[in-house]
Amino acid sequence: MCVRASKAKGTVPRIDISEVERMKLARAGADSITCTHGWRPIETAPKDGLKDILVWQKGFIGMAVWQPIYDRGFGWVTNTGFQVEPTHWQPLPEPPTGE
Repeated sequence: MCVRASKAKGTVPRIDISEVERMKLARAGADSITCTHGWRPIETAPKDGLKDILVWQKGFIGMAVWQPIYDRGFGWVTNTGFQVEPTHWQPLPEPPTGE
């Protein structure tokens, strides 16, 4: 996720985006851009059950979603139906555009 920031606020941006995206944001009036990519603690992951995320658990990387687990409350379940206990997560990238 890239966030616009103002020079007036004294922010120092971390820029990790393509030149095309940088130009789009500049045209939108951004003074600086801060990007937050990478692994985040699982405690900060969305638990709305609506969105798959990329999860990491001791060498396993896969897609998972927070959902009810039969007779066990809620938990992280992969797209193949396995329950996992990840320690980190990150959003999935945007899908490719075009054909």
